[in-house]
Amino acid sequence: MNPTDIETMFEINPNDMPKMSSFEGGRPTFTTIYKFQKALNSQALSIPSTNNPDLGFLGEVISTTQYTTLNNDIAYVVPHNPGIVPTHNPDATQFQINEAIRLHGLSANEYHIFQNVRTALRNMIVNNIEEKYTSALCHPITRYNTCTPLNLMEHIWTTYGKITTSDLTANEERMYADWNPPTPIETLYEQLTDGQQFALKGGETIHDSQLVRKGYEIIGKTGLFNEDCKEWRKKSDEEQTFENFKHFFTAADDDRRKNNATTGSSGYSVSTIEQIVHHEMNNISFQQILWNLKPGD
Repeated sequence: MNPTDIETMFEINPNDMPKMSSFEGGRPTFTTIYKFQKALNSQALSIPSTNNPDLGFLGEVISTTQYTTLNNDIAYVVPHNPGIVPTHNPDATQFQINEAIRLHGLSANEYHIFQNVRTALRNMIVNNIEEKYTSALCHPITRYNTCTPLNLMEHIWTTYGKITTSDLTANEERMYADWNPPTPIETLYEQLTDGQQFALKGGETIHDSQLVRKGYEIIGKTGLFNEDCKEWRKKSDEEQTFENFKHFFTAADDDRRKNNATTGSSGYSVSTIEQIVHHEMNNISFQQILWNLKPGD
């Protein structure tokens, strides 16, 4: 498998990888590194490995501890270089020699694929961050060839991946932003859980009960779920879990879209519609007054 074959197997086109830094966007931040890391993980997972077809080459881009946890306490194993020619005992039979040749071929192919994948992942990292942020690892002659993808990512995380107070504040704003149908309600759930995970990485814990409370407020603001909100309030504290919240309001949203398509598809809340009607009525009344006025009145 050559580098071109590997690129075609990646889940994301390398040209579409998120940038960790750019001239316009500035230095790397937790958010830009996190987005890139998620994409990089997907790339590493998309290339099957003989060691673990399910996890592919994920061990190239995440820590040993993380990988071992995901792989049932089995550590990531870097394929060894089998050398140019196979080895066998001087007194080996022809069958044993043939088997040594076969096994050497398999090992050589595995190592060749590994080297190409490692190179592709490393290139993806250095191509999506300005060099001044990785120059500490850049050798004047070999450049990044002796660095593993994990070396690079650990350096970037350690140097630029700290979550600041302003990051946490911005995260809360994203978490609790209004949800506007016809955007799928799953978008709301995702912004809440993404914000919860972000806060945890920044050392703050947002409990599921807070997600339920804020999610309920956001849904209530649309004015499209008044009866459903009333039903939700009747549930006991034990029933008001985040999982139940998602199931309940997903069903409510499905029902709303199927049975109230006109209002639902418009994206307007009931209160917004009332304001529009009131505005139009005022316009009609004003126009009627103008119509009834005679010249000279």
